[in-house]
Amino acid sequence: MADIKSTRPLTHILLTKIVFMTILFAVAMGAVKSFQTYKTELNRFNQLAEAFSMAHVPLLMSELLNQDKVAIEKHLWLLVVRPEIAAVIVDASSGQQFSAGYITAPDQIDLDVVIPHPHIPEQQIGTLRVTYDTEYLHNTLVAKISLELLELALFTALIYLLIRYIMERNLNKPLQQIAQYTATLSPKRHLHPLVITRPKRRWRDEIDQVIEGFNTLRKSLTRYVDERDRAMAALADEKDQLDHRVTQRTEVIAHINEYLDMLSRISARLIDLPQPEFPIGLRKALYEVAQYHGANACAIANCNTGEAWSWRFIWRDDNAIVDWVEGQLLPSPGKSKGWSISYDKKLPNTLVCCFIGERDSFLLALHGMDEKARDQQERRLAQMTAEAFFKLTERWLSLSELEKCRKELLRLSNTDSLTNLANRRHFDHVRQLENRRAQRSGHPLSLLMLDVDFFKAYNDHYGHDKGDKVLKKLAAVMDEQCQRAGELVARIGGEEFAILLPDQGELSALAVAERIRKSIHDLNIEHRFSTHYRVTLSIGVGTLTQLNQHTPQDQLDSLILRADRALYAAKNSGRNCVVKETDLVHTDTTVEQT
Repeated sequence: MADIKSTRPLTHILLTKIVFMTILFAVAMGAVKSFQTYKTELNRFNQLAEAFSMAHVPLLMSELLNQDKVAIEKHLWLLVVRPEIAAVIVDASSGQQFSAGYITAPDQIDLDVVIPHPHIPEQQIGTLRVTYDTEYLHNTLVAKISLELLELALFTALIYLLIRYIMERNLNKPLQQIAQYTATLSPKRHLHPLVITRPKRRWRDEIDQVIEGFNTLRKSLTRYVDERDRAMAALADEKDQLDHRVTQRTEVIAHINEYLDMLSRISARLIDLPQPEFPIGLRKALYEVAQYHGANACAIANCNTGEAWSWRFIWRDDNAIVDWVEGQLLPSPGKSKGWSISYDKKLPNTLVCCFIGERDSFLLALHGMDEKARDQQERRLAQMTAEAFFKLTERWLSLSELEKCRKELLRLSNTDSLTNLANRRHFDHVRQLENRRAQRSGHPLSLLMLDVDFFKAYNDHYGHDKGDKVLKKLAAVMDEQCQRAGELVARIGGEEFAILLPDQGELSALAVAERIRKSIHDLNIEHRFSTHYRVTLSIGVGTLTQLNQHTPQDQLDSLILRADRALYAAKNSGRNCVVKETDLVHTDTTVEQT
């Protein structure tokens, strides 16, 4: 027997994971806050003790010179009165020692303050030693850390409750209602429409699409249950008639039930398919419908407002005489809104079920059907099939459009709008991935840092519009020169670019850099304020070859720093040149950014 798994609400599973991650976050933040509080309180203690002690040093100067023992001890006891200080000791240069407070360990001295001679600063007349009250420090830290942890816990609990409320309201309750409705689905009885209680909103989501799918299925079930019931009632009324009529009615009922069962299986299978697998699944469903109707070709076409009709999904037998091709345009079947079922006059034996809507329109064509398809019952079955397929196709088109929008948004977020190269954000993400991959494989990783020479002067003289056009040309050249898998060209600043070269050592990286530099030089773009009288690039090359000696982040920071320094060296060397970081003698050279 297969294992029967228990059912758990999806929201409870998600909330369990959220609680676990929240606890981890709270523990981490608590540790960080505790450490920060400890350092803050310790610094405060040091500053307070030192300031308090220094305030009494001038008085102690005169009292030590006058050897006023009573006054000295009085001042020391004034220091000890502070809750942060446990004990104070004054060692006079004459050998006398004065103390106040209680010291648990003789060597526990936290602060030494020299008491100089009031008239001879270089001469020391004593030393003031201060010991902190560690118990008071501990209690203060515990109180502050406990308060901060309590605030963090309350904030975390509030966030959890808000997330739980949102998920219960927007996900768990609709899913429970759908699950309860699903349990009542049956072809043996009439069902009320699936209505979910949800907050009002201005958009549709996947739950709305599931509801539409269920209601489509409910309508089909209800319609054909009614058909079956009427047929059975008619059969009961005519039970006294000839046997062949009873047999005929029985075949009609069996035919309806068989078709209803087939359509229910198809709808349930297609509605659960992942979006990429839907086209294959729908073509298989078209094949099943065509086999049932005795057709040798079955296809769906669609049309959006203002667009031409085109075939979307097609199944056809090898013997079919139609020339339908997916994506092929076809003549408009008409302009009247609503449903229409007819035979195509231009192509014999082709039943066309068409729906013209306000925004989307669909068409289902069955070719090569036998004579029974001319029966009114078969037309109604075909229309019911078309309704289900049209809803499923509309749902798939909506999901496909959403996926296209998501991919386009991702591309725009990772692309520089001017040059269409990768932007700084995408470059930072990829370089982290390539650095970790280099750590695992042990292969080298090279980085080119590129800067347009005297570009500020170019913009000032020729204008920013021409400057932008120059940047586009340079970006196109760089992208053309870096076509190997994994190579990434990115614009990381105004006129600054970076190129990531995975699995390439220093010699290979130098060759790429030199090709790019020469290609830019050969463009011969006029630049009156450049020493080369044309637009040129300075390039710094850095390479990671000795891996696993430091942390990945340290190695990546080192690679960027070395490539930058090589770029600065190229600037200092007259520009329009390539410098590798292994040639650098001094690493602290600075270059004016132009």
